[in-house]
Amino acid sequence: MHPLMVIPCLIASLAMTRAEARRGQVQIWFEQLGSPDQHARTQAKRELMGLHAEELPMLRQIVAAAAPLRAAQIDPLHEAFDYIYVRHQLQKLPRTTGGFLGLTLPGAFDEPFGNPNREPASGVEVSRLPGFAAYRFLEDGDIIRGISQAGELKPIRTSTELKQIVSALSPGEDVTIHIQRGAADVTVRFPLDAAPVANDVNESLNLFASTQNAQNEAAGFWEEAFLPLILPAP
Repeated sequence: MHPLMVIPCLIASLAMTRAEARRGQVQIWFEQLGSPDQHARTQAKRELMGLHAEELPMLRQIVAAAAPLRAAQIDPLHEAFDYIYVRHQLQKLPRTTGGFLGLTLPGAFDEPFGNPNREPASGVEVSRLPGFAAYRFLEDGDIIRGISQAGELKPIRTSTELKQIVSALSPGEDVTIHIQRGAADVTVRFPLDAAPVANDVNESLNLFASTQNAQNEAAGFWEEAFLPLILPAP
């Protein structure tokens, strides 16, 4: 074989090796959804949420080969699928250059204005938006107490403070979120998303409408492509 012919063959072989390795890793995460260890199940779901939409056919093949699924695998698989699909759809929205967690935040009412006897808020309760970074790495009900970035810890008392700090950072920038989860203090590190354009009420409503539309589309795709693999044959 001519030496110049060897290079394309090596490239193709390397690409195949990487694809096989990726499939093997996804297979492991999928199997871990049925682990008796809660931490292992949660971590596996978060890893699966990191798949790209183009990898959903591969995930479907893995699910088809494993059917029938264990009961413990179905709900986290469905949640991971929804996240991947919705995230892909929402990436089409116009974005700003500011950072974004993906939380539904209350307005200024969480500030201790107008009531001199009211104590300042001491954190922000997490309520996640589907398809964004916070949905993958945080849990509803977490209390955000602070953010560390570049070695500097910034305490968070209110949603206003949280929004100001995060929006001043750049998309893709890694941040460490200090949270209270139940009785435990937990730190979670992940990259920020780019904030969708939402400068007024109409643009904010468009974000929520786009999210709802993406969830509806995801539900239809799940029922068509994945649910028949999971339900027992009649």
